[in-house]
Amino acid sequence: MNTPLVFIVGTQRSGSTWLQSLMSSYSGIVTAQETGCFSNYLFFLDRQWSFEISKYEERGVGLTHLFDRNEFIGLCRQFSDSVLMKISDGCERIPDYILEKTPHNAFVLDFILEIYPKAHVIHLVRDPRSVCASLKAANKGWGKAWAPSSSIPASRLWEKSNSAVMNSNSSNIYRVFYEDLRIDTRQELKKIYNWLGLKVEDCEVDRIVELNDIENLKKTRKTSFDDTVEPEDFFRSGKISGWKDELSKSDIRIIEYLCKGLMEDFGYQFSMNAYKKPFRLMARESFEALEWRIKKLSHKVIGSI
Repeated sequence: MNTPLVFIVGTQRSGSTWLQSLMSSYSGIVTAQETGCFSNYLFFLDRQWSFEISKYEERGVGLTHLFDRNEFIGLCRQFSDSVLMKISDGCERIPDYILEKTPHNAFVLDFILEIYPKAHVIHLVRDPRSVCASLKAANKGWGKAWAPSSSIPASRLWEKSNSAVMNSNSSNIYRVFYEDLRIDTRQELKKIYNWLGLKVEDCEVDRIVELNDIENLKKTRKTSFDDTVEPEDFFRSGKISGWKDELSKSDIRIIEYLCKGLMEDFGYQFSMNAYKKPFRLMARESFEALEWRIKKLSHKVIGSI
């Protein structure tokens, strides 16, 4: 793969599709809808590799006894090269960057960077209260199949995905805050292009920002990189503090408690006491603990039959 790569990672409903549309409106960056190449395909190969290393060390079963780790990564690279190069099919010239955006890449980032050590990574961070409000809204409509329905799993998703990126081994990560991007899209987009070493004229940046105005995207329901019409309500208002009108006090209390560590690291202000565990969360954790004990007991009983 000779074309430089850039990956956008972060929690779902953090504005990553908007950022992807903004960046790829520049002719030197090509992209496509989420491929899931790493999180939905290659991840399972890597998981099986790790399993074989831990379980079949003596018996000689599996690919780990035919290939060493470097050879295995090479095989994965052949597959992902084919996928990523497909994105640039039809381009009149070799692009400056191929952009891949799949939010769940946050959980397999070190694996991606093992395959592509020189890749650029953009970590998009958004206020967890806004993310949770958007996830809950998606659950009521177009995202019912995957979006959490309550603030507890939504908060856990935000915390786990952002922690995974923060704990990554990469030193080539550029962090973008959704709120900054929303307040001054032009300036933040210029910073991103500069970080990538792209010289984009101010008039071109202005054109890109206008093209990807949130209100325009809500009307057309189309991004700059794809003709697919996104589901109704996929693009919402994009307000920075819209969560204040959408979330209950109970939801806010839970989100701030579960996400407090990273909220402090990222500079988000609490609206409540984030250090007192909410009763609703205690009840949920007690139920989950009981459920786990029942499952464990069931496995023991079945195993003894």
